[in-house]
Amino acid sequence: MTGIRMPGNLPVQVTSFVGRDDVRESVREALTRSKLVTLTGFGGMGKSRLALTVAEEVRDTFADGVWFVDLTPVKQSSAIEEAVLAALGGQDHSTGSAHDQLLSYLEDRQILLLLDNCEHVIDQAAALAAELLATDLDVHILATSRESLRAAGEQVIPVPPLSAPDPSSVSDSAQVTQYDSAALLLDRATAAHPGFAITDANFRAVAQLCARLEGSPLAIELAATRLRSLSVAQVVQRLDDQFHVLGSGERSAPPRQRSLRALVDWSYDLCSVEERLLWQRASVFAGGFDLEAAEGVCADENVTAREVLQLIDQLVSKSILMADTDASTARFHFLETIRQYGYERLGESGQAESVSRAHRDYYLALARTVFDNWATAQQIEGISQLRDERFNISRALEWSFSTPGEQQAGLEMVITLRFHWAIGGFLREGRRWLDQAITYQPEPTPARGTALWVAAWVALVQGDRDGAATYLVEAQRTADALGGGDLQTYVELMIGTAALFRSDLSEAITALDRAIIGLEAIGDHAGILLGSMQLVVALAQAGESSRAQQVAASALQLSEDCGEHWGRCQAMWALGFDSWLSADHDRATSLVRQALAMKPEFNRVGTALDIDLLAWVAASQGDNERAVRLFGAARSMWTDLGTTIGAFGLHFAEHSALCEKRLRVALAPDKFDALAAEGASWSAPRAVTYALGGRERTLDTSTTTLPVALTRRERQVADMVADGLSNREIAEELVLSTRTVDGHVENIFSKLHVNSRAQVAAWVTRTRAAAENG
Repeated sequence: MTGIRMPGNLPVQVTSFVGRDDVRESVREALTRSKLVTLTGFGGMGKSRLALTVAEEVRDTFADGVWFVDLTPVKQSSAIEEAVLAALGGQDHSTGSAHDQLLSYLEDRQILLLLDNCEHVIDQAAALAAELLATDLDVHILATSRESLRAAGEQVIPVPPLSAPDPSSVSDSAQVTQYDSAALLLDRATAAHPGFAITDANFRAVAQLCARLEGSPLAIELAATRLRSLSVAQVVQRLDDQFHVLGSGERSAPPRQRSLRALVDWSYDLCSVEERLLWQRASVFAGGFDLEAAEGVCADENVTAREVLQLIDQLVSKSILMADTDASTARFHFLETIRQYGYERLGESGQAESVSRAHRDYYLALARTVFDNWATAQQIEGISQLRDERFNISRALEWSFSTPGEQQAGLEMVITLRFHWAIGGFLREGRRWLDQAITYQPEPTPARGTALWVAAWVALVQGDRDGAATYLVEAQRTADALGGGDLQTYVELMIGTAALFRSDLSEAITALDRAIIGLEAIGDHAGILLGSMQLVVALAQAGESSRAQQVAASALQLSEDCGEHWGRCQAMWALGFDSWLSADHDRATSLVRQALAMKPEFNRVGTALDIDLLAWVAASQGDNERAVRLFGAARSMWTDLGTTIGAFGLHFAEHSALCEKRLRVALAPDKFDALAAEGASWSAPRAVTYALGGRERTLDTSTTTLPVALTRRERQVADMVADGLSNREIAEELVLSTRTVDGHVENIFSKLHVNSRAQVAAWVTRTRAAAENG
């Protein structure tokens, strides 16, 4: 490694930043004077790109990183705190507001937040900024907006157009290229057409083009794509024609907006009929889309599914669409100005409702697929897809519940997304949609009953036992009205879970036993695994270890037969809990580490539970310093999740409190505090690596002990994975493309026979230990 990468999530910039040295310096200096700096200017001025460039330049000065928050998908009715939390990696497991959880998350962190595209949520952004600035939090904000936030202490820096030459005064090509607008045009044009150059033959036309575009970076980048097939003079000629038409129609618009609109109009007119249709229809997506989604939503008799890829490629080549090909599945998105233009055109075409319905139907179908395949080997892929598409899911639900005649489909979508809400980490959002679905369906129907018990599940994971009880009363009333049936089985499942969480073990065991019998009768493997995990914990806590092990063994066999991961990890953790209660500390450690090594990355609650239990086990073994570090790491995780381990049962809160009390007695106060702070400072990957690297150097699992022959480069990448670096960070360190690193990681997974980065970390830990021990 060449150095330590600071935390953060700044997107990789695939093109160079040209010019604006003086503005960049002004922004950097402003950040040293003010905790809120806002870059203002009209659309297309490059505010976002400037902010990202400066953020990258100053990232090393913020100990806890620079974090990019794209507010474009956020609706005016939404709380922007949720978008900030999501960007920071937090999850909404709290019953409190996102606002309170964000303030808690930011405590003791030195962070720069880049709030991008604030204009449509200006009031919310201003309120959040004002509150953060009024606290003693060490948080700086760099915002981009078409207008200032008007918050106290705000440093506003207008982002001017790029410097442009005066066509009447330039005398040669060298003079023209000194202007930033011409330098940007040259940079982008040569990327699209390597043979392009600013010469003595075209320098005056270049000056005319830059002047007519008034230094708008977006306009220049769009124009540059045309230089593959047109001369600069031809572009200027066509642009003049469009300006004439626009000027006669929108005299009240600011000139720069007229120029940009003219260029977008012109780009639209130069597209084929099919390209225009795809542009319009794809504007319905929120937060980007992949090829499969575009084929599913945008295709019809005029644009076939087979044509969509070619049309996307053409729109990318024209800089209408942006492509992110770093991930394993390429995703596409519009700049917001371009997307809004396309959506306006979609409305004018009269197809907005039909395309929005197709969009909703596509994501409803995706939700159904993930639901149907939950207890299968497709589980992790499915939940990851839903996470990637969370903005499109929200958009589809908003449209469904706001469009007459579409609410029933919205209700189905909400309850079908139950694993996304309760396990994927979107509890607050899920509960909001579930409440809306329940309100829409007041009559006792199976769908209403399902929404009620799922809402109870969400509330229980949030730690809201009273709220869960209210849902369950109504769910039971609905089941009674419908004559019981399958709905009664799921209500029993949640009744048992609620009883367990309040430590009513007798009722928990009785209800969970009944639920599992019913779930087995209808063949719901996902439900059986969920109920079995809860039952193992209840039996273990009640002292029925023998039966707990039997139930766990059955669940593990079912999980293996299905090929799923979540239920297996949870069952192993529950069995580890039983082993710890039975004082079989070695077995408890082995089981929980196996669960942690296989843990899907989305299961952050499960990771926190694992690390907490490993702290208890270490304390029971007398390894007090290790226990305190793990204890601190777990506390930090729970804080970031917005909940506590006590949400999952009063008995867990008691065990945690007793463990802390014993450790404080065993260690001096300053020693305890220092070790706990050390654990709390770790990233989640670092905490997992430490938790997996205890005294026992070999994990008792075939998934992590097979002989391996990695290449030198693969071993280097594996070491960096174990150190908690992302693929993008590894690529930057090794000066490779992210796609190349993706391939190395896939090869490592295949050779190690693993499916998570935590398992790679476990393998690296063991091999390092083996080398140290000779």
